[in-house]
Amino acid sequence: MKKTLFKTLSGNIERKFVKHPFGQSEGTIEIHRELNITSPIISIVIPTINATRDGYLPDLLKQIKQQTFQNYEIILITSDSRQGRAINCGVQIASGKYIMTFDDDIKIGRDDLLEKMLFHIKRHSDIGMAGVANIIPENASFFIRRSMKELPRRTSPVVSKIVDSDMAEHPCCIIPRDIFIQVGGENEKIPRGLDPYLKQEIRKAGYRVVVLPELLI
Repeated sequence: MKKTLFKTLSGNIERKFVKHPFGQSEGTIEIHRELNITSPIISIVIPTINATRDGYLPDLLKQIKQQTFQNYEIILITSDSRQGRAINCGVQIASGKYIMTFDDDIKIGRDDLLEKMLFHIKRHSDIGMAGVANIIPENASFFIRRSMKELPRRTSPVVSKIVDSDMAEHPCCIIPRDIFIQVGGENEKIPRGLDPYLKQEIRKAGYRVVVLPELLI
């Protein structure tokens, strides 16, 4: 199937569900879908500053195309200086029942990542946010390898069963859209480091935050 640019948006996106908004949204938003997808199940939200990220983002988009699960849309938010605001804008216009966030420089570890993440989140209604293991990429530079080894919470091991964990994080996670909206979305007043706040709010709403088995980036 041929990938197509479904819609382009610019200017401020209203985000009425957001508990902690910050200013007007910036940059542009592109929604990409296959021509035959009218009601995507997953909305993949990817904030990016320059839409290339030194070649990592184009590589990521190619990996997404190779996924076994194809009923998705990609929402690419470019040049919003607030990551949380960018994600909230993506969720606001998303059509999918499930929101998946990707950092723009990750490498997907399996071709069935989307399929498996969706399977688990649908099977366990008590899960509000699910992430995957984060390992050091094979092609990582010396600086990235050193940073991921030395900085706390930059890497996490592959697990063999669903584990309640703080290691579920924005670089690759899936959240039911209705739960994301219920908790008020991302805190836009936090410029970076969004994970602690969102996980706190999801847990306060009575849902689990977990890492899924055998999946990695």
